[in-house]
Amino acid sequence: MFTFQLYYPSATLQHYVQYYLVTTISDLNDQMAVQEIFPLALTGIHFMDTSGLVLFNNSEKEFIAAPPISMIGQLATKRENKFVQQGRIITAIFSPFGLYKIWGIQMSEVANNVYDACDTLNTTSLNDCREQLFDAKSCEQSIQILERFLLSHLKRNDFDLREMDSIVGCIHANRGNINIDWLAHASNMSTKTFERHFSEKIGLAPKVFTRIVRFSNALKMIQLKMGTFDILETCGYTDQSHLIKEFQAFTGKSPKQYHPGFQEMLSFYMEHSIKE
Repeated sequence: MFTFQLYYPSATLQHYVQYYLVTTISDLNDQMAVQEIFPLALTGIHFMDTSGLVLFNNSEKEFIAAPPISMIGQLATKRENKFVQQGRIITAIFSPFGLYKIWGIQMSEVANNVYDACDTLNTTSLNDCREQLFDAKSCEQSIQILERFLLSHLKRNDFDLREMDSIVGCIHANRGNINIDWLAHASNMSTKTFERHFSEKIGLAPKVFTRIVRFSNALKMIQLKMGTFDILETCGYTDQSHLIKEFQAFTGKSPKQYHPGFQEMLSFYMEHSIKE
């Protein structure tokens, strides 16, 4: 039903783009394919070859057709995608600060939702890029086109990250188990200033982001069928009830109710986006 082709960015972009993904949806047999989307500290731009390919729930009840060029900011709550047609999606998955560095948008304004990327980024050149992507003769050629497009914007703009790249790296290195006040002090900012810059450039409050990073690492360990004690110790949860509470907050279910491998797209993102 879902097949994935993974490509990595050039050296110039690898700090801002984690990877590119070509997803092919097939064999729906007149049925919708529902995929859960958990918060994994990811942002992305998705180019779809067909309008109305996927429905995305902006709230717990309402599903809307995702725009042909969709941008998804940081998520702090579970969402779902309903794939209602067969087709292809070409995706750029960014580092947490990548979209800010390339376009300079306020990432807090695009959190917890899906947006029309052309409107949000205020550029019609994305439409030209999409047309070229799906006119290309191969996936490799499509990725080269997308690379050139992103590089042109990176070279044109030079938005100051204010050390957010190093800060995010530190958070990931500690699997989210890190003190926010210490981070602010180490960054030579007051806590209030630190929180403002973090929210602008990453999209979420730093405490929420660190919780998501810790949760995503725990989720991957559950996917790998590792023991509860190892998860608690590695991710810094105080006890099992703490882990269960956080898991329910981000997924709406307990760890026992989660079935590793059931969600193809979620499993792929966990495998390739969450570093050991």
